[in-house]
Parts: sequence; structure tokens; C-alpha cells
Amino acid sequence: MIARGGFHYISRAKLFSLIRRPGLVMRIAKPLLLISTPIGVIAGLREAWRFHAWLAVLMAVLLTVVGVFIAMTVRVARREGRANRSP
Repeated sequence: MIARGGFHYISRAKLFSLIRRPGLVMRIAKPLLLISTPIGVIAGLREAWRFHAWLAVLMAVLLTVVGVFIAMTVRVARREGRANRSP
């Protein structure tokens, strides 16, 4: 690493060697997202409720609709996967 003006720069070759090893650099990303996303959503709903209750209800409806569409997509993908595997 080269220090320039207080910042540390990683050479391009070193960066690519780290990226090529799966799970080495981003091992914490998925658990962090799985924890921080629901906390942020709950905090957003709470702040919306403090601002105007109807806004929190509208946000909850939007989250429900998005969740239903994601569940439908996963269900179709799994069904098609099972259909392709079994003759």
C-alpha cells in the first residue's frame, strides 16, 4: 500500500487478487445487510408515524406490496426450477 496525503492506496493487482478470492473481503457484508436493513425500515416507519400516521400506513402498504411481489417471483422461479429438473 502506498500512503499519499493521508490516504492509503492499494495497487490494482493487489485489489484484483483480493476480489478473486470469494468470501475473503466481503465476508461481513451479507450479515450486516440482513441486520441493518430491517432496523432501518423500522426506524423509517417510526419516523413516518411521528410525522404523519397516514404516511406510515402508506409506507407499510408499499412494503407489503413489494414483499408480495418478491414472494411471487421466488415462488415462480422455484416452480420453474423444479419443472426443469424433473423430466
